[in-house]
Amino acid sequence: MPITEGRFRRVHGGLPHCGIVELSVEPSDSPTDISVQCSGAGWIRQGSLEDASADGYDDWKRGAVRGVEFALTVADQRAVVVIRRITGMITDTNPSIVAGAAALAIWDALEFTSDETVITTMESVVFRGWKRDNSDIPTVNELLGRTTI
Repeated sequence: MPITEGRFRRVHGGLPHCGIVELSVEPSDSPTDISVQCSGAGWIRQGSLEDASADGYDDWKRGAVRGVEFALTVADQRAVVVIRRITGMITDTNPSIVAGAAALAIWDALEFTSDETVITTMESVVFRGWKRDNSDIPTVNELLGRTTI
């Protein structure tokens, strides 16, 4: 499976938003299967990028999975996806940002171009990520701009 990378790097409202997700995608007729196989070193020192390790970083990993689910929903695709690396900084990265990076990686791998409205809606959810608790991962419906009652 080819490996691709999605980068979400923006400054919004004076706050940095940075996340990188590397993954492999293989379209499939079977139900979607998403696994996380990160093996980074984790936090090394202040100011350095962190690669999520096998243990820990569960909020970033859940964000990446949610971004994959969202992107595949938008692309109307099923696939086998292996999330191989999640990179960020504890000061500039949260699960919402990782979800955005994962979505961009999926679309790049599938050579899918999303509607600009979908991108704008996703970005607005990502930008609100700093107002959320790290355990509060945006839902696929929220990323799609759908509200549930």
